[in-house]
Amino acid sequence: MPDIGRLGFWPTICKIYHDKYRCSGMVFQVLRVEGPLTPGMVRKGLSWLQRRHPLLRAHLADDDRYYRFQIAPDKNGEVDGEIPEVPLRVVNRVDDSQWKTIIEDESSRDFDPASQVLWRTIFIHSEDDRHCKELITFFHHCLVDGVSTTRFVHDLLSSCSRIATGSNHVQDVVSLPLLPPAERMLPEISSSRKFIRQDRQKDSPERRQAPWDFELYEPLHERKARSLYFQINEDIMIRLKDRCKREKTTLNSALLLALLLSAFKKVESEHQVCFSFAIDLRTYCEPKITSEHFGCYIMMVQAGLTFSKKLSFWDLARNWSKELIKRVIVSRKQGFMPKEFHKSFLTSLVEGNLSESDEQRHFPWGPALSDLGDLPLLEEYGPYRPREIFHGTVQVSGLYYVFLGVATYRGKLFCTLSYTEPLLSRETATSIAESFVSQLETACKPH
Repeated sequence: MPDIGRLGFWPTICKIYHDKYRCSGMVFQVLRVEGPLTPGMVRKGLSWLQRRHPLLRAHLADDDRYYRFQIAPDKNGEVDGEIPEVPLRVVNRVDDSQWKTIIEDESSRDFDPASQVLWRTIFIHSEDDRHCKELITFFHHCLVDGVSTTRFVHDLLSSCSRIATGSNHVQDVVSLPLLPPAERMLPEISSSRKFIRQDRQKDSPERRQAPWDFELYEPLHERKARSLYFQINEDIMIRLKDRCKREKTTLNSALLLALLLSAFKKVESEHQVCFSFAIDLRTYCEPKITSEHFGCYIMMVQAGLTFSKKLSFWDLARNWSKELIKRVIVSRKQGFMPKEFHKSFLTSLVEGNLSESDEQRHFPWGPALSDLGDLPLLEEYGPYRPREIFHGTVQVSGLYYVFLGVATYRGKLFCTLSYTEPLLSRETATSIAESFVSQLETACKPH
């Protein structure tokens, strides 16, 4: 396959974003799990993952035009050499909110270009198995998408479950192949750097229409990445999904609408707002990329839609669902992203956008939603039972107003609202989170 090891279009943007804007875009995941999980088992499980998934033993190198993954050899191949040491840190449990503080601290730690791996896990351990244990993993976004982080949990708990039974499967693992960049696996459609500029001019809302202003400006080095975590219970989700079916719209559209109604306090008649959402490219690739493979196979899309006070929540949701489908179709016909690019061009593009947003004191891409849908995780992995799972991103660049990561597990919706202080205050972020829950509760009430 061509270009094995080369970073694709979107992973290259993630690399630039991370390096230029203090870890922005790093992906983190929190797993709260019950059961007799020990540091030794976690270390063995992570070692199995490193052997199974080549990207978990990768570091970055660059040439004149592209960045590239360099993969450390695994122990079961014919290549001599040792895999990197498992990046695991174990801390003793203090209280139930400790994991939130650790995430705030870790959000300011970048991945050194000389680092041998592009991820790290913190295990909050307690000898008392009555308490949940927390596994917090940070990934460089060029390494994984949301599907990958879900697979990370599934493979880790599956491995630990087998270890608990005395299996020696860690020594027998077979490494998966490294896949080409996403754009090399998408249908052949001509695209170029010129396309990028035209696409932005044609489809992005006008900057003057964006209402997403900074609350308090501070330079990059003074900003902090923050997140709020909350859940929507199973009863509400059952009623919400049923209502979406009856209203002939999608749950994703309802979630996005609730986010925008919660974030945008100046709803006026026929007022256009800009926002962003993630597209999963795995299903569009040929052949289709399964969840078994790690990698960053997404792209973020910016769109503009119009509010109307004359329309109900469900009228808007139906209209927006159709528009979002159209936006994806247009992106698909345009090839989603260029197959050829130069990293220096993308660097100037990213820096130009964010320099302009700093000058104008606004978030150019508005609120963003990343919905992983129903997570394909088991309720039990031997003696281990996942209880809560949150995924989020580090935001300090000023690109997104808020970034809401959601996923459904065991009927509940787990939500992480990431934002940047002081560009957005904690008070405002909390208000958005509370309003989001209220919007959904109201929307799914009987007629």
